[in-house]
Amino acid sequence: MIDHLLVANSPLMLILCATVIVYVCVQSILFMKRAWNRGQEIGMEDKVMKSTILSSALFSIIPSIPILIILLMLMPV
Repeated sequence: MIDHLLVANSPLMLILCATVIVYVCVQSILFMKRAWNRGQEIGMEDKVMKSTILSSALFSIIPSIPILIILLMLMPV
């Protein structure tokens, strides 16, 4: 039986995970760029769009902080 850590730490797994992460980041950047351009087309002010981006980013990141804290508390020292 193959040791699960050998599979989890293999270069193939690193490449697969990195590919997915890069794909998600590129997709997010492309959608944000399209939304920014569309906002300018319909006449939105830059200040309004920047505040919307900031509030959306905070609304997305803040709820995951308690999960990260609990994960760090469960890690062995």
